[in-house]
Amino acid sequence: MPSPQQLRWEAFADAVESAARSPLLVAFAHGARENLDVRLETAEGATIECRLLKVDLDGRELVGSIPHGGGLSIPLERVKAVWHKRRRIGRVLLVGVATILAGAAGGAVGAVATGWGRAGDGGIIGALLGSIASIGVRLLCDKWSALHQWIPMYDSAQPS
Repeated sequence: MPSPQQLRWEAFADAVESAARSPLLVAFAHGARENLDVRLETAEGATIECRLLKVDLDGRELVGSIPHGGGLSIPLERVKAVWHKRRRIGRVLLVGVATILAGAAGGAVGAVATGWGRAGDGGIIGALLGSIASIGVRLLCDKWSALHQWIPMYDSAQPS
């Protein structure tokens, strides 16, 4: 019979697998996995942000990679807690739509102010340019903490 700790590790491994499988990726590429950015706290109190690759239950270790470093392998006994970094899609979409609308408004005002044409024509061109600019704004704002949330995946202190 497995121990309560072993059951928690198995539940954690299942949570990692389900978080790594995006429904869109599964629809187009059967075995595809999404990158899983996590923050983990060790038993010593250190906090590490890394990309989680897998939870190896046989070897009893957590395998990942550090963004500007090498590989990471931590025994599961030393892992105290793990949080998954998830993008807040609604807020990301609001930033993109706001950029497109600002481009449309700027194009409409610019067209009328310069006498180039009608406000509608300038608004359409401004919206097209704003949609291109929204990609750049999204890339610039990607590290903004308001666009992400930390979701708990594992806690060693949690009763089973």
